[in-house]
Amino acid sequence: MKLSLDCEFTQLNQNIKLISLALVSEARDEFYVELTDAYKIEDCSDFVIQHVLPQLDQLRYGRSLVDAKAALRVFLGGLDGQLDVCSDAPEWD
Repeated sequence: MKLSLDCEFTQLNQNIKLISLALVSEARDEFYVELTDAYKIEDCSDFVIQHVLPQLDQLRYGRSLVDAKAALRVFLGGLDGQLDVCSDAPEWD
């Protein structure tokens, strides 16, 4: 089964930190999480501050890194067969 992956990061350089992660399967199963404790505003580029952070809904989707990892394991464990992750930016995602 193919999974489409998209992530948002604080910036695109060696100091990258994950902000959010989304997966959608061919069967339309969805996983989305926004990390609440993996980065600080100071880590973010101006573009991310202006265009990405205002789109977040951490009350609805926010989780700690530990909780996000556990939820991702549950999501992936519920999918059948071999999983192939696809991304439009594999060098980053």
